[in-house]
Amino acid sequence: MLDKKGMMRYNQEEEVIFLKKIFIDENTHISSIDSVVFYTKGLSRFSDYSNIGKGRCELIYKKSGITKVTYNGKSETEYSGSVRFLPCKKDEFFEYKVERIESGECIDIYFYAESALADEMVILDMSKNEKLEKLFDKIYGIWSSKAEGYYERSMAVFYEIISLLKIGSSERYMPKSQYLLLEPALKYIGENWSNPDFDFSMPPRLSGISYSYYKQLFIKRFGITPSKYLQNLRIKNAAELLDSCLYSVSEVAEMTGFANVYYFSRRFKEQVGISPGSYSARQKSKAK
Repeated sequence: MLDKKGMMRYNQEEEVIFLKKIFIDENTHISSIDSVVFYTKGLSRFSDYSNIGKGRCELIYKKSGITKVTYNGKSETEYSGSVRFLPCKKDEFFEYKVERIESGECIDIYFYAESALADEMVILDMSKNEKLEKLFDKIYGIWSSKAEGYYERSMAVFYEIISLLKIGSSERYMPKSQYLLLEPALKYIGENWSNPDFDFSMPPRLSGISYSYYKQLFIKRFGITPSKYLQNLRIKNAAELLDSCLYSVSEVAEMTGFANVYYFSRRFKEQVGISPGSYSARQKSKAK
């Protein structure tokens, strides 16, 4: 969300929700798989899937591209390697809109479950887990073959996927007492992330812990180092600012705390997949 100066307001609660577990029960029971679909490039830039729920869940692996997803007022931008979960709404209206910033491919598993699942959209960054993409490819291959025993084999692979996602989520969970230690540090990051002279020694000092323990807790909670978290936060805000079509690439680099536009461009392309100049040009052409 942008403030009056065009900067994105940091919301600590949103970060917690972003890493919320999908599969809540220890023993997850899937009632049935409805279908497994491979969506290729070429879909329209905007899609509105808002509807009355039929009790069917979705688990989507994004193989490539950049997508902005809005579900019941909550918006997230996802990149390749992310997993999107959509809850099993039944006889209830839900808002679900997709903007394809960069066309890509994804595999979508439609299923029904009897176990407790998250009641809102959850997007997890699983880009470092190479096995997960192979499992999604595998379940699609088995399902589309319709060979004898395909359903049972698909269900077995699906439970492997669920197991990996549970492990990925539990690695980022911590007791509330430990999370509270991070609160002063997160507040400092939220108030100073755009400062090019960001002081990495200050967050652990404010939390009253050593840097090594701070880093350990940070990785446990968010799955990445503090420096990577800061970079991701800056790139996420940079994308929001470029979406507004109000600022040049150089201005955005300065507003988001990067020392120079060349370093910003390299980091932006590394994370988003295209240069900020190309990203900005696409947003401007879309706005015409």
